[in-house]
Amino acid sequence: MKAQKYYKLARPDGWDFHTGKTINYRANIGRTVLIEDKGYYELCTNTVIHASRDPNDCFVGAYIPCSAYEVWGIPVIEDAEKCGFTSLKVVREITNLDELFGWKYSEVINPINPLEIAPPIKIHKKHLGLLKEWIEICSALWRDAGARVGDYIRYKMNGMVKGVVARKVEERIWKWMIENIRNNYSKRDRHILWSYKSMNNNIWAYIGSLFFNVKWGYFEKHPDKYPFQSLVKLWKMGLIPSFDGEIWRLHGGSQGKVLWEGKP
Repeated sequence: MKAQKYYKLARPDGWDFHTGKTINYRANIGRTVLIEDKGYYELCTNTVIHASRDPNDCFVGAYIPCSAYEVWGIPVIEDAEKCGFTSLKVVREITNLDELFGWKYSEVINPINPLEIAPPIKIHKKHLGLLKEWIEICSALWRDAGARVGDYIRYKMNGMVKGVVARKVEERIWKWMIENIRNNYSKRDRHILWSYKSMNNNIWAYIGSLFFNVKWGYFEKHPDKYPFQSLVKLWKMGLIPSFDGEIWRLHGGSQGKVLWEGKP
């Protein structure tokens, strides 16, 4: 069997994820890295070095931020996602991780927080038009937008990637929002702003926009367009919609103040 191309993820400094001190892949570009051949092999143990044919499958044992490498080798054991090796040749570091993964890694590691963007001084028709589009697409779905996006990413990519990306975005945005607003609102207002359904839909609509290789065809007639782009546009303007069951609102600013409310 001839050596074939695989992908390996490591920590941002090049060290392996498992121990952080066993193999530095960046320091070994152009070389072959080895581990002791114990005569038996088991995945997810120190008897093998792990790599994957699909770079997104590497997240079974990795997370972000990360560095990525093209490696060549002959596996001694494998399953559907991972391959195990006793030696790997580290060919090169891959720096364009957006292209490698097929989603916006560069934005995932530093996601856009709408409450850190100065919102419009006044809400205009264009903002309400985007809100209306968002309401219409959500109303057309038989499930919440958030659940629909999450399911579709898991189907088109894999569940591991969905989890890795969602955790990073929620860590950067959701926790920040909660901490920043907790003490600035009454219980009623916090409930309005942070109703689970509204915020879950908002965040997942933003997360879905990070997957540029996913075709969203069954959402609408134009598979090359992202169906929830209206929410993403509001998000990048510093505006967050919420709905309490009766009234729609647009929030903005570091404390998520209500900038508009009504029925567009």
